[in-house]
Amino acid sequence: QRPFQVYRRDLNTNVETLVFEELDILYWVGIYKSKDQRYLFVESASSEASEILSLDLLGDDDNDDDSAAELICIATRRPNVLYSVEHFKNTWWMISNADNSANFQLWTSPVGGHDWTRVLDPETEQPLLDGIAIEDLSIFARHAVVQGREDGIPRLWVLTVGGDDDGYSNVLDW
Repeated sequence: QRPFQVYRRDLNTNVETLVFEELDILYWVGIYKSKDQRYLFVESASSEASEILSLDLLGDDDNDDDSAAELICIATRRPNVLYSVEHFKNTWWMISNADNSANFQLWTSPVGGHDWTRVLDPETEQPLLDGIAIEDLSIFARHAVVQGREDGIPRLWVLTVGGDDDGYSNVLDW
C-alpha cells in the first residue's frame, strides 16, 4: 500500500531493471524531474526524514549506453531532517529544516558536493527569509520563486538568480 520501488524499462527490449528499492515500511518513494529537465530525482521520505538521489539524464555525451547511469545521493537520511531539491546551473537549491530549524530554510550546495550553505541576503549577509515558513521552491532561468507564509499569510518571494543582479524582491501577495 505504498510506493517503494523504481524500475527502469528499456523501450527497445522491454526489459525492466530495479533501480531503487526502499525496504523501510515507514518511507514512501517518489520520482520527479528538475525544472531544467537535467536530473531525475528519486525521493525516499517519511513524515520525519527524507533522502534524495539524483540521476543525470544528460549523462556522459561520450557514452551512448545510459544503462550504467547511477543514482547519486544528494544528502543521506538524517533523523528529523526533511529536504527537497531543485537544480540550477550546477548547484542544488534546497529547502530544509536542517540545523533543528522550526521552519524550512533556503540552502545551496554544488552538484556532487555535500556542503550545504545557507542562502544569504546580499545586502545584510544574514540568512535570507529567516523566520519565514517556507513551503516550496521553484527555480526558473533567471528567478527563483519561494512559496511560504509570513504571520500566517500565504506569500511569494521572487529571487533574482543567475545574473549580475542577484538578490531578491519584496513580497508578492497571493
